[in-house]
Parts: sequence; C-alpha cells; structure tokens
Amino acid sequence: MKKSVNLYFAKSKAQKAKIEAIKAVGFDEFFLGVADATEDLSLTDLVNYAKKLGLKCTMIHCSYDDRVRYFWEDGIEGEQVCEDYCAQIKQCKGLTENFVVHFHAVKAQGQSQIGLLRIEKMLKVCDECNLNLCVENLLSTTEIPYIFEHLKHPRLKICFDSGHQLFATPDFEILEQFPNDVTVLHLHDNHGASDEHLPCGQGVNDWVKVARGLKAMPEVVLTAEVKSGQEQIDINYLKSVYNGLCMLEKLICEQNK
Repeated sequence: MKKSVNLYFAKSKAQKAKIEAIKAVGFDEFFLGVADATEDLSLTDLVNYAKKLGLKCTMIHCSYDDRVRYFWEDGIEGEQVCEDYCAQIKQCKGLTENFVVHFHAVKAQGQSQIGLLRIEKMLKVCDECNLNLCVENLLSTTEIPYIFEHLKHPRLKICFDSGHQLFATPDFEILEQFPNDVTVLHLHDNHGASDEHLPCGQGVNDWVKVARGLKAMPEVVLTAEVKSGQEQIDINYLKSVYNGLCMLEKLICEQNK
C-alpha cells in the first residue's frame, strides 16, 4: 500500500527540505495544507517540486480559523467561511484529487439546511475543479451522518481521522458505517485525552480495529498526519512515522488472510 505524510510534520518553513526528507525516507506521496504556501513558494510550486522528486499530492487540507464555528449558522460569518473554502478549492485545481475540509469547531454544534446549501455550493466548485470534497471527522458524531443523509454527490467524501475518533468520538464507527465514502486518511495516535498527533503505535489506539476497518480499501493511501513539535527536520522522527504505517499495513494484510 502507498504511504503518505503531511508536509507540516515539523514547524520548519524549509518546505523544499521537508519534501526532500519525505522522499528520502521512502514515502510514495505527501500532503500539505493551504497554509503551507509561503511568500516564495505557492501551492503549485510545492506540488510541482514534489512531483519532480516522484511524490504525488494525496490531498490538500483547508485553512480555517475560529469563524468555522459559524458554518452551520445563518449569517455573514458562515457565508464568509463558505466563500473562503470555495476560493481555496479553486487554488487546488490540478494539484490533487482531494480537498479536506472542516465544518465545525465545537462539539455541541448542530447542523442546518443553510449549511447543506453551502456544501452544495462548494460541491459545484469541486465539480469545476475535479476535486473530491472530503469532510473530516472532528468532535461531532452527528455532522457526517447528517450530511450524507441529506446530500448525494459523487464528489462528497470523508477524510477519516483516527486521532480525532480516539479522543473525541470513540464510539463513532466511521469506517464501519461509511466504508464506501472514506477516500483519504489522517492516521495518528494519542493517549485518549487530547489530539497529540503521534506516529501510529505510540499511543493507545487499537490499530487492529483500524486495520479491520481498512481491509476492504486496498487502494486507499496510508497517510499519516503527525506533528513533531520541533522546528528542525528530524529524519529519525520521519522514519518512525513511516514505520508506524508499515505496522498498520502488516495488520491490514493479516486481516485479509
């Protein structure tokens, strides 16, 4: 199975050096966030540089701020979030197949018709840009079911985040409930209390259970979303991330025997 990792694994802004390190460790792909663009290097520059090294861009993660809490509410703030996401989707055209998005910021937030209309607007832009709109599981157990119950669109997908599930919604069985909708992954570990973004196997996640959920998805890219907290680029840290994905791949293979 192919393996990928996020460009923002370290705080360093030496983006090309991080891409080179990702390639050197053995990853097949990488992914970045809209916020990874710098004054000197656009998203296009970063993706093209990685492409020259043989790395495909698995996905691009949205950039967001506290206004995302208004996405499901009527009002100018929610409209601004939608417009901002539409503009970001256009930035990603031709660079990847998947755009990952957040639609809420607080656990108790409900969903609404106005939010569905905004998602439909974003899906129209995704159609124009040939991108999947991948909704990431965060703190809510109702948001993804609500969206997929009310909207049917071939570009509407899910980004499964193992760390968010572990500490925030351990009883929300996303892989089991939406096996045909999960297109991209954010694989990381924690100790069940906060979003630590540790390499797989360095926390308390049940990776056998995750492997069981992924066994029917042979084409999915095993993608880590980790954060070392360090300024410098640590090759040994990246190797531990890669090894964590190899551990998960082995567990998936065992499930398929």
